[in-house]
Parts: sequence; structure tokens; C-alpha cells
Amino acid sequence: MRVIKTNNLIKPLIVLIGVAATLSMSVEMAFADDTTLQPGDHIPAKNVSPDAKTFDDKHSVVRTTPTHSASFPTPTFRKGVGDWQMLNGEADGGAYGFSSAAFERPLRTDRDFSLKTHGYITSKNNYLYTSDFLGVALSTASAEKLSSVQTGGVNSNAGYATKDVAWQTTFGTQAFGETYYGPVNWGWGINKMDHYNFVRTTIAGVKNQAKQTKFTTSNWSAKPIDQQYDVNYDATIRQVTYTGSDGLTATTDIPKTVSRIYIGLLTSVQGNGYYDKSYLSLNDIKGTYDTTTTTVHFVDKDGNRLADDAQIDSIIGAKISVSGSGEENWVAPSIPHATLAGTAADRTITTTEDTSKNVITVRYDAVSGKLPVQLVDDTDPNNKLADATMPVVIGQDFNYAITDLKNLVPANTHIVNLENNVGTVTADDQNTVTNQPVIIHVAHDTSDEQVTYKRTVHYQGLPAAQLPKDNVQTIQLTRTTDKYTGQVKLETPAAWQDVKMPEVKGYTPDVTTVHWDIIDQNAAETLDKTVTYKGMFKVFAPDEMDFGTITVGDKYYQGDATKYAKSVHGSLYVAHTDATMANRNWRLTAKLNQDFMVGKPTLELAGGQFTINSDGETEIAN
Repeated sequence: MRVIKTNNLIKPLIVLIGVAATLSMSVEMAFADDTTLQPGDHIPAKNVSPDAKTFDDKHSVVRTTPTHSASFPTPTFRKGVGDWQMLNGEADGGAYGFSSAAFERPLRTDRDFSLKTHGYITSKNNYLYTSDFLGVALSTASAEKLSSVQTGGVNSNAGYATKDVAWQTTFGTQAFGETYYGPVNWGWGINKMDHYNFVRTTIAGVKNQAKQTKFTTSNWSAKPIDQQYDVNYDATIRQVTYTGSDGLTATTDIPKTVSRIYIGLLTSVQGNGYYDKSYLSLNDIKGTYDTTTTTVHFVDKDGNRLADDAQIDSIIGAKISVSGSGEENWVAPSIPHATLAGTAADRTITTTEDTSKNVITVRYDAVSGKLPVQLVDDTDPNNKLADATMPVVIGQDFNYAITDLKNLVPANTHIVNLENNVGTVTADDQNTVTNQPVIIHVAHDTSDEQVTYKRTVHYQGLPAAQLPKDNVQTIQLTRTTDKYTGQVKLETPAAWQDVKMPEVKGYTPDVTTVHWDIIDQNAAETLDKTVTYKGMFKVFAPDEMDFGTITVGDKYYQGDATKYAKSVHGSLYVAHTDATMANRNWRLTAKLNQDFMVGKPTLELAGGQFTINSDGETEIAN
């Protein structure tokens, strides 16, 4: 719907669906230097270059995952120093589990990126350590899940992810390792421990140690563990290179299916308590943040849409708001005769990679006016359709197109015409809309299909050589289905031809004619009829023989010359095709009746094969 103007002199409150308008009234809550977000806007992402200073407690998700203890130490961001304290000398043997401080803002893998990190561990004596792992993870696991998807275990099992993680690489230090006994403070005890710096990769549960270096501390060379890593990613070949301050170098590949990676700081302790204090920092980061889209709805207190949605593109993990408290904020648009409702927190979110969760709903205090709508069935005028209403802005012009109203019509119908669809919304003192109904004319949706009807007569009971071919008739018709009512209509079909049975000498069919009923919407598409011929035991004789005119006294009359028949209608034969009579004996004899002839006439049949004399019977077949 296109909004033309707003009549600010009209007092009643408003609600409008489908309006993308430039609204001019001020909102109660405004922010300096913020831009008004207009309905229908699509704001592009900005600030996509990362900054290490933002890897703080405001932009990270901190999680702990205890394994064999009730709790696990929570990482703390040290604002003055700019690093994360992962452990703070917790009691000996009292901690089992994982913790993470994961950055909410992932990096794109189709762009180069680089990191500089620093890990630092001290303990009670600075040569025996608790930490099974302290380091950094690059992972497809989101900031919310990073801590909970790490595998358990110590030593070579540290730093790996569960099979639910598509890809993860960890780099850092396994401080707790193999111990050695020897002289300690004029006595005997553990005086050495091995430690490892490593790079380990997990792809859907498959573990791979890319590189590992060992170093050892002892009671006579005690010192904190201090390790730095430079990470460089080449998007062209999708390869990550890790370089440690101890000389460790390794490379891993990021699969093409991985479009973004999250950065997290991890620590793992499985109960070996030497009162570690550990710290991790992200000192530098370059690359490009991945982005997502947030949808902004503008609705009244009842949830009715007041204006077209807006969309905001931003980096994943950004805190954005509309008249809210986000780091990126837009002012909510003015809606005539309405005031902004709710709190700033209601309109503030932290974006995620899942766009379905990125929704800001801006609510206004407003009252709906209802524009009446009448629906008319043009296909079946006797079908009374239910009336409807639409929330509208009182005092505002409207100009509805068919596409604006398509959701109001019944399923399986479509709009063919509109009446009263252009005008200005008017109302009485009680905010009751006084406009004439918008009239929507609809027609039923239909579908056509070409259907072939077939009628076939089969024949049986005859020898193969005498069996007629099937009689097949086909008619193709258009069948129309009314999708709204489900009714089916056929175009008027041509009549079927009656099928008369072929005559086969010596056999008789069980029917002489097959008649097919005319096609209607209930008719079967294919019908068959089988006609059966049966054999017989019967004598057939000519029913007429014409010898022409014979003159009394001429040579034919006197019997002096042979007279050939001019025509014979019928045949003389015996049909013996009834299988039930197969073993019956029979005789056929003929006798000439000479009552109308003189002398002693004879009758020759079949070219003289049989001669019938007038003075007795002649056997002609057996």
C-alpha cells in the first residue's frame, strides 16, 4: 500500500498495516548523533574491521563447564591490563573442568586475518603447574558453546573439541605434564615437570596434532611459563600459520565449508592443583568481521504492523538497538498519533549468526481503527463469503492494490476486481471507521488437465485365425477442477459408437451389440468389455434359390437341358463347432420335392459332387 499523506488534524489514534511512509513526528526518546531508522530501510554493515581493545568483558561470552566438581573458576577481564585472568591460585585439587572467554564477533574466512596472543602462567613454585591447557581456540563453535564442546582428559587429550564442532584449532600450552623425582630443598620429591606447546586440530571429532614442542622446568630453574603466538591466515589458500615465541611453527587448513570462525580463550584443569595463576591476552587482530541481518518490526500494542519492516546489517556479535542502549543505535521513527512504548532494553540485542533470532520489535501505544472489507464470490454469487476488517490509520489516505489485499481472500481464490479501494480513512468520535467497505471480488482458482477416456471390446471363444481384433475407441477431454469447491467439470464429450459384433460362420456371440454410456465426471477413464463367441451344432440351408423364368414345355422344363441357378441366398452347411457335441454322430440327407416339376428332375450341388434324384434321398454330408 502506498501512503500519500497524513492528516494531522484528525484526533483518533491509529494503526496501519503495510505502510512504508516517511513519518515526521518526533519520538519521545532520541539519541544525539543517531539516525532515524525509517520503515523499509536496509542499513548496510559498518565497522567490520576488528579491534583488539574490544576483546573485553562487554563483547565476550564467559562460560565455565565443571566436570568433576561443583564449580570451576570464572575468567575475569582485567581492565587496567587488558588481559583475561583464567585462574587465580585456586585450592589444590579443587577444580575440574573448562572455562572460556569467547569473542562474540567471528571473522570471515574468505578474507585474510592475523592475531597476536600472549599466555602467561605462574604457580606456587613456578616449576610444577596445574593447567592441562591454556591457550586460544579458533572454532566454528559459537561464543555461547565454546566451553561446553571441549573434550575431557589431560596431557595429549587436552585442547580437542567434540564431534559436534565442524572445525577447531587450539594453540597454547599444556603446563601439567610428566613429573620427575629428585633432591628438593635438602630432601627428596618432585623436582622437574615436562610441559608442551602445541597446535591441535579437530574436524568433526577427528583429532590431529599439527605440531608439539616439549620443554622442562625444575626447582633449580623455576620460572613462569611465558609464550607468544603469531597467527596469520591466507584466504587465497585457506591456510593458517602459527608461530610461537619458542620457535614452534605449524600450519592448518580451514575447509571451504567453514565460512566464519570464533576466537576464544580456553583453560582446562583436571584436579592437579599447584595454585596456578594464568593470563591470556589478544594483543592485536586484523581481518574482517562476518555480518548478519536484523529485522526490525514496528507494531502497536496488539502486535498489528504499523509500517514496513526495516533491516539492519551489522557484524555478528554487535550490540545494536532502535531507541535503545546499543553501541550502534538508531532512533525509532515517528508514527502519527502514537507514542513509543516499552524500554530501551526491549529494543536492544546482541546479534548472532542465526538471522531468525535477530529481531527487534519496536512497539507503540496506539489504537486500531478497522476498515470494513466485503468479499464477493464472482464465480458463485450464491456463495456468501465472510466479511473482514483491516487495521488502518485514521485520517490517512489509502490506495490499495490487489497485491496488498491478497492475504484477505479465501484459499484457492484470487482477486479479480476491487471497489472503494482508494480514499481517506474517516471515523466518528469513538474511533469507529465510517468508510464504505472495500469490496474485493474474487474468483475460484481452477486447474485443467487433459484426460484420455478409453473403451475397449475384447473377443474370445474363437480359433485364433478367426478372432477379430479388439475394438478400441478413445476420446480426449479437458477436465477442470474448481480448487475452492473441489467440483470437477468436463467439456461435453462426443458419443461413443455402438459396437456390433462381427459375424463368424459357425459361432454366435453372447451379445450382438455393445453400448457405452456417455462420459460424466464420475465416469471411469478406462472400461473394457469381453464378448464371448460360442460354437453350435446346426444345419444351415439356403433360404432362396432363383432359377429365373422356366417356360412350360421348353427344354429346361422338359428336362432336356441343365438350368443353372441365377442366385442362391444362403449356404447349405452343417455347423459342428459346439465342443460339447464333439463326439456326436450325424447324417445329412437331401430329397428333391418334384411336385411342381414334370419328368424326373435332378439337382446337382457343389459342381456335381452331389446329385439329388427325385425318386429318393441322397446323403450329401457326414
